[in-house]
Amino acid sequence: MTGKLLIALQYWGGDRAQAGELIRFLADLEPKHSDIADVLLVNRNDCVPLPPELEKHVSRKFNLWTYRAPRGNVGWPAGCNSLWTNTVRWVNCMSVAGKIPKYKATFTFESDGCPVFPDWVARMSQAWDAANTPNPVCVAGPIVQIPGEHMNGNLMVSGVPDTLRWIIRAADGIRVNAGWDWVLSPIFKKRGWANIPGMVSYYNTRGYTVEQFAQAQQDQLIWIHGVKDNSLIEHGRRFLLGSRT
Repeated sequence: MTGKLLIALQYWGGDRAQAGELIRFLADLEPKHSDIADVLLVNRNDCVPLPPELEKHVSRKFNLWTYRAPRGNVGWPAGCNSLWTNTVRWVNCMSVAGKIPKYKATFTFESDGCPVFPDWVARMSQAWDAANTPNPVCVAGPIVQIPGEHMNGNLMVSGVPDTLRWIIRAADGIRVNAGWDWVLSPIFKKRGWANIPGMVSYYNTRGYTVEQFAQAQQDQLIWIHGVKDNSLIEHGRRFLLGSRT
């Protein structure tokens, strides 16, 4: 199994534009072609992929995979559940077939997340390694308490084949009107999960200030989820990249 991460950005028509801004920012943060992570872009079946020129831009910094999820459910939560499950299934099938590396973990996320350090990939990779010491876990990420204890969907999923197959079976079995991260959290916990303090979820937030960006850095955060606008990306471009595109 490779020591690399797979960074899997999932998007649909409603957040495609922000997803494009985010993945461009993530590529621009890399000083050179990454040797510790690859990128997977997953678009829902009813959504056109990101522009080829943007894919080319990303591929300058990451080995890039793209995947159009098969026809499935739409809306919330069924559409979100289907998109995530198909992403994990693709990773499992392609790795078993030897068509992609056997990544140590896949970080699944959407357009409403953002890092606040340029070396966030290395920090994420190190956090996964620490979470699996001494005992392996199936997922690792931010454990939140509202509306009850569960792991937010911006998380890292183990690349161990047996674990991936178990997760896919569990996700395929969802029959309730709720998000996959909420439904699966009890069995994630039972099989083994790990909270990563540097990954947080501030659901449905907008208008991050310069002061909040600075505080996030002071708190040594790796990843912030729940940003429904480009404010964190804009601060990142200003303070981490000098506003270069």
